[in-house]
Amino acid sequence: MKANIDPEQDWRLATKLVRGGTKRSPFDETSEGLFMTSGYVYGSAEEAERAFKGEDQRFVYSRYANPTVEMFESRLAMLEGAALCRGTSSGMAAVFAVLNGLRLVDISNNLGDAKSLATHPATTTHQRFTPEERAEMGIGDGLVRLSVGLEDAEDICDDLDRALAAVS
Repeated sequence: MKANIDPEQDWRLATKLVRGGTKRSPFDETSEGLFMTSGYVYGSAEEAERAFKGEDQRFVYSRYANPTVEMFESRLAMLEGAALCRGTSSGMAAVFAVLNGLRLVDISNNLGDAKSLATHPATTTHQRFTPEERAEMGIGDGLVRLSVGLEDAEDICDDLDRALAAVS
């Protein structure tokens, strides 16, 4: 399991733009989670009251703050070298006015990833094939597929060198 990514790493700008300031939940997901909830659970009415009065530090209502916005704000602050950042919005009407005004750019609810990724096809994408079928396709047990993202190329090479040194 990987811990939360340390924004203080000596990464170059392109890598910080992709990897910096991310947070993981206790579920150890491979990508930062998006919290699309409007409310949160409280153990009692008294706990909810303390939270809404600001006596307990926690999320109370997503229009005020939520883990996704907190992560966005911390990442932007890190990238700008600022002590803190506050994200604001002007409402969904403004968002959709912009989206509907696009002519060249397509609107999509499914986007790829800007991060570099590695996978082991024999145990993931091609696991249903027999070893013989995989061999015919050139997919051996030693194959690792690397999808290069937008991080700085030297940071990616440094990471690969470090990982490969461990097995050589």
